[in-house]
Amino acid sequence: MYDYAYHYSFGRFMFAFWWLIFPMMWFVFGLFHTWMRYREHRDRLELIRTYAAQGRDPSELAKTLQPPERSWPKHKRPGGEWRGGVILLCISAGFGVASYYEMLPGRGAPFSFIALITGVIGVALVVISIVTKTFMSGLDKNEK
Repeated sequence: MYDYAYHYSFGRFMFAFWWLIFPMMWFVFGLFHTWMRYREHRDRLELIRTYAAQGRDPSELAKTLQPPERSWPKHKRPGGEWRGGVILLCISAGFGVASYYEMLPGRGAPFSFIALITGVIGVALVVISIVTKTFMSGLDKNEK
């Protein structure tokens, strides 16, 4: 007998689409970051307005209120060249383990295909970062 209550239950939905929590959290943290930057800019403008209302020159205050440098450029960030490749290789290893042990019965072939694709892209990113680091390291010294 077919169990309609299990098939259409919330638990079954969460089991099937557990991975949606990651993009949803990415959206939530993106919105939070945008909200915090908005508040920071709003407070900075409010401080400049009160400074100008007191009759002082707000240009000196605006120079001191420059936002701090939030991150390094991508080619100077520690681990920036390696990060994408290493993450994709870890994802590839996860899909490879899932396909080897067939954690979802009958789904071994798609998991191994995804593991192959992410593994190839991850290796390509690591090789590109090695080549970039090898041949572009001399350019950073010349920039100074």
